[in-house]
Amino acid sequence: MIKGVMFDFSGPLFRAEPTETWLRAVIREADYDMREDELTACAARLEEAGAMPGGLPPRHVPECLAELWEERDLSAEQHRAAYTALAREAALPCPDLADALYDRTLTPAAWLPYPDTESTLKELRGRENSASQECAPPP
Repeated sequence: MIKGVMFDFSGPLFRAEPTETWLRAVIREADYDMREDELTACAARLEEAGAMPGGLPPRHVPECLAELWEERDLSAEQHRAAYTALAREAALPCPDLADALYDRTLTPAAWLPYPDTESTLKELRGRENSASQECAPPP
């Protein structure tokens, strides 16, 4: 009998929003003024740095961040420290943006379900229910 299935939602079920959308939402929330060309350039630097959890991996991890990067999944604190450090490497126009960007990734709005996520979860639920009925003792 299937007791439960655990998924890492990032990848199998949901994908991170596009980098530019991520940055734009944080800029808007902070009421920070940024020209469109600056926003586009900053988003490209963030993407290259691999600063978004669930986004593209860094093209290059600076040596001073290598250990932090390798250990990023060992705790929530290390995860946050690694990704905010990578964001700061992207030459953000405001230092507070690194934390605000990370905070955004903790909200449902920052994650987009794949088109088949709902049907996949319903199928798995149906299989779980079917398996539990097959394993139930006779009345």
